[in-house]
Amino acid sequence: ILCFGGMKLTENKVHASRPANLRSGCIMLIPEEKGKTYKVVLGKVREKKAVGWFAIDGKMLVYINKDSTVSSLEPGDLLIFYSSLQVIEGPANPGEFNFSKYCQSLGIYWKTYLANGTWKKLNGKAGIFSLSKAEWIRMKLINYIQKKNLINESLINSLLLGYREGLTGAQQQYFAASGAMHILAVSGMHVAIIYGALVFIAGLFFRRKSKYVLLLPLPVVWLYALITGMTPSVSRSAIMISMYVISRFLNRKTEPLNIILASGFFMILAEPQVIHQVSFQLSYAAVAGISLVFQGLYSKLKTASWFADQIISVICLSIAAQLFTFPLSIFYFHQFPNYFLITNLFAVPLSGIILIAGLIFFAFFFSPSISTFFAFILDKITGLLDTLTGIIGNLPLSSTANISIDVSGAILIYIIILLLCLYFRTRKILSLHLALAGIVLLCGETCCDIIRQSAKKEMIVLSVQGNMVINLVSGRDNLVVSDDTSLAAMSRIRSIAVNYWSSLRLDEPEYILMQDDRISFEEKGLFLSGSNDHNFNFIQFCDAKIGILNDRYKTGRQTGAPMKVDLLIINSKYPVQISEIINNIIPASVVINRNVPKWIAKKIEAECIQYGIPYHNIYRSGYFKLSLF
Repeated sequence: ILCFGGMKLTENKVHASRPANLRSGCIMLIPEEKGKTYKVVLGKVREKKAVGWFAIDGKMLVYINKDSTVSSLEPGDLLIFYSSLQVIEGPANPGEFNFSKYCQSLGIYWKTYLANGTWKKLNGKAGIFSLSKAEWIRMKLINYIQKKNLINESLINSLLLGYREGLTGAQQQYFAASGAMHILAVSGMHVAIIYGALVFIAGLFFRRKSKYVLLLPLPVVWLYALITGMTPSVSRSAIMISMYVISRFLNRKTEPLNIILASGFFMILAEPQVIHQVSFQLSYAAVAGISLVFQGLYSKLKTASWFADQIISVICLSIAAQLFTFPLSIFYFHQFPNYFLITNLFAVPLSGIILIAGLIFFAFFFSPSISTFFAFILDKITGLLDTLTGIIGNLPLSSTANISIDVSGAILIYIIILLLCLYFRTRKILSLHLALAGIVLLCGETCCDIIRQSAKKEMIVLSVQGNMVINLVSGRDNLVVSDDTSLAAMSRIRSIAVNYWSSLRLDEPEYILMQDDRISFEEKGLFLSGSNDHNFNFIQFCDAKIGILNDRYKTGRQTGAPMKVDLLIINSKYPVQISEIINNIIPASVVINRNVPKWIAKKIEAECIQYGIPYHNIYRSGYFKLSLF
């Protein structure tokens, strides 16, 4: 109750924009180069008021215009600047990635843009114990790797330091499709490998049974956690290892599940917003699955062969982790990696070897010959991992895509999994009966969703920069009417709407050029009609009549009666007047597309209010949906 109540309370945290003012802040993360700007995250933000400087709640996302000095910025640098602050907008389309919620989970509530001359770097630096100092160390390590001119530099940065900015979209896609996405981010497995290696080394200098063998590696573990950005999975592992070592020093028995939950409690206590981070949820789901399932499953399958047991151990570990993470994976990413067992057989050992080779590479930075040798080995092994993962990720049926569940479905699946685990542990038939009842309920809910979807008819005007896009849904039929059906435009539309299509279990979209009225879609309830110069288009979908007013629409008085439409979409970059439009077209409501200039949109809004016509501005309010029954 406390957990879910806390999640709801943190969602209700709303901020208003702030006017231009003099502010200062410390760079917390490595600046990222974009097209025309550098993206910087500022922490410890303060603003100047009449009676002094006052702190602002939360971090800030700052886009700085490129110039000769911005490229030299580092974590820990202090900036002073003059600008207004805006809130980070939520998703503009249904099912679109919620960047605002993602930023809030990281404690980032504001954004601003700094042009040349509106900011200045101060002489001071952040303190040595600041998190930005650890980020500065990570940047120096990345620069050290860069100097070696390695082929797989970006992947090495991700595997060793958790820095994924240099990875290509294709790499991330086939890592996700093959089930090796957890390898890309520094995880609890990396921390466990480092701790195990350090315990082994410490054991060479101390007696094996000495408690100091367990204690000495802890500072290095926490330093590594700080350098890699204190991600939830790394923080979780560091806290769990620390609690285990403390319990050993106090001669207390350890219960894995208690340590797991206690570490989560301390993380949420330190930063409540962390509970919204997908990596936090996946990390704890995976380690809970390993704690509850791995040992029992492994004991049933282990053999007398050491080599076979190592393979079985990896398989059992993968199944245990995947069993508890797949509901979240489907809920957030709408896909399931079918070959995850095959992938983990080579990905887990190779990532461990890469991590050990990377630590030796960093340890011998003072010896160019040794560090170059290990850099060569590191590059080759990383290249092998990349090649094998690419092969698995590009195999036919490597992943099941476009699958979706809602929150209630995910919770129900977890209840079923826990009941089945309880049955296999206690053999109580009641647990099995309840699990079967949950499966029947889940199937029934899915069938009801399919029935509801078969009767669904809706029209959505999507918010797409530079395009006019209307998504028409009838049952599972998925029609996309747009003024641009090039490959680039279709790819952009798909990236925006694919999650929504998956949630409704729609068929693959059929793209229709708005001006092409030669094609008939009568069997799908769609009729297109364009004017000769394509400045006005008419669409009838089911019983809804939709007019689309494009550039330079001629508003001359017609001799016939005005056309009545349920919806008028204005997509003109040139001034239009509602008073002239209603001579020809009488709309029940008006939608102002995001391509309409702001000053024109304001005039249209004012006229709509004057004539009592409901309106919707997509640029300000996001997509528009019209349900048709």
